Amino acid sequence: MLRADEDPVGAERPAELSERDVHLQRIEAAVRRARRVECHSLARDQQQLAAWAQQTAQVSTAEDRSRIFRRSFPPVEATESLAARVRPFLLTGDAIYHSKVFKSLGYLCKHDIEVLPVIGGLRKSWQLLDPNNDDPLGSRVKIYEGTSRDVRGEASNKQLARAWLYADLVHADEGEREAVEAFDLHQRYQAGADLVTAAAMLAIALLNLIQVLEGRGLFSVAPEIMTAEVVPDTEFETVISAMAIGRPGDSVEDLEAALDALHDGSAATTEGD
Repeated sequence: MLRADEDPVGAERPAELSERDVHLQRIEAAVRRARRVECHSLARDQQQLAAWAQQTAQVSTAEDRSRIFRRSFPPVEATESLAARVRPFLLTGDAIYHSKVFKSLGYLCKHDIEVLPVIGGLRKSWQLLDPNNDDPLGSRVKIYEGTSRDVRGEASNKQLARAWLYADLVHADEGEREAVEAFDLHQRYQAGADLVTAAAMLAIALLNLIQVLEGRGLFSVAPEIMTAEVVPDTEFETVISAMAIGRPGDSVEDLEAALDALHDGSAATTEGD
């Protein structure tokens, strides 16, 4: 058991918040999350991120004159990580679900008619992206039976993305998988990557917009929200003032008593010197 020299400091939260403060608190929470998205490894090259989000493709001609359609997608594990970071913006029950964030922005900026259309435009982009509706995210896919014109499966890429999110990634929702059963894991992942990278681009756009609105004096985000670390260190180091090693079965009280005894002994030695 280790005891570090520093003691954690907790800040008390006010018992009641004004309506404006509630909206501002949501904006600050959205900023923290959007900053985590912005510093993700896939967002370091925003030009590449945009190419994925915009579903950029290449069409070439093979030697036999056949046409080849080709797209690239981000690495799977990195996409899964990015999905976790953007997910609160896409969950209706989350405090920073995109619709709630834009409601707060609308409240805080309601007296500035110049910025309201800009807020509305970004809000519309989030609405189109939302996996909770079936509006196509750029395309619909059909699978035909062999060389016939019989359709074996049809889905929007948003339906496929939802199946990847809820059947392959964060849950095991067989209903979502069965809804697109004609499509394989690769096709579900590719649609999921489209949605996740697009959500990341919109999260970064939201962060930039909030900074612009704050610059206009419409509200003020706590300075530490913009500067606080949002990604944890993978190494830990601290100065140890006392250390006690217990045996299997020792209680926390036993370890605390051993640490106290070490402190008492150290103090006595210092006084004797």
